[in-house]
Amino acid sequence: RVLVINLHWTMTAFWAAVSPLVDPVTKRRMMFCGADFANQLEGLVGPDHPYLRYALRVRSLPRQEAAGIPLPLRSPFVPGWPKAVKGTTTPSRQTTAASEADLIHATL
Repeated sequence: RVLVINLHWTMTAFWAAVSPLVDPVTKRRMMFCGADFANQLEGLVGPDHPYLRYALRVRSLPRQEAAGIPLPLRSPFVPGWPKAVKGTTTPSRQTTAASEADLIHATL
């Protein structure tokens, strides 16, 4: 699901022009909100969600003060690909076998 908050009026006009061309399933997954995003966002994530709390806090502050507020962490997920790129981990045989099978299937 995509939720866009605090969008400029030009984005609303752009979406109005483009949305008839977008698949209905995709349209249902997209939500555009202006400054009145709090109620819609609370319905999706709950009042204690870090991004909702961040957005409400930033909206209540003067622009210069709000610019210094750090974004909340994106996710607790820690990607493993940097270690693989550095060569500090080696793929298991099972992972390699699955990759080879996928490659063979893709070439058929």
